[in-house]
Amino acid sequence: MALADIIIPRREIPVFDTSFTVRPLCVDDVMRALFDAQTEVAEAARLYKAMVSDEKNDEAFNAFLAAIFRDIPNLAARTIAYASDEPDKWETVLKLPVPVQTEAFYAVVELTFTEPDSLKKFVEKLKSLMGRLTPK
Repeated sequence: MALADIIIPRREIPVFDTSFTVRPLCVDDVMRALFDAQTEVAEAARLYKAMVSDEKNDEAFNAFLAAIFRDIPNLAARTIAYASDEPDKWETVLKLPVPVQTEAFYAVVELTFTEPDSLKKFVEKLKSLMGRLTPK
C-alpha cells in the first residue's frame, strides 16, 4: 500500500437546503487553529486536563464539549472550517445553527480520533514531543 492509495474519509453535514463536508484534522490544521486562537486554546487545555483526570466521568467530557461551544466558539468554528478545507470561512461557521455546529464538530472529532483513547494518546505524545524539543 502507498500513500496514493489512502482515501481520506469525509462526512457530509446537512445545513438548510445544502451541505458541506468535513474530514479528519491533520497536524497542519491543528497547529494553525491553535495559533489562530491562542487564548481559547488555553481555556480548552484547562478543561481537557480536568476531563482526563477523571476519564470515566461523562460529566467532565460533557463540560469540555459544552465549553467548546459556550466559551470557545472561535476555536470550534476554526476547527470545523479547517476540517472543511475552508479555513477562511470560520466566521460563517460561527453563524450556523447550533445543531449544525455540534454535528460538524462531533463528526470532526470522530473522524480524527477513531480509537477510544486516541485523543488522550495524542495529547500525551504531543507533550512528550514538546519535552524533547524544549532546550534544557
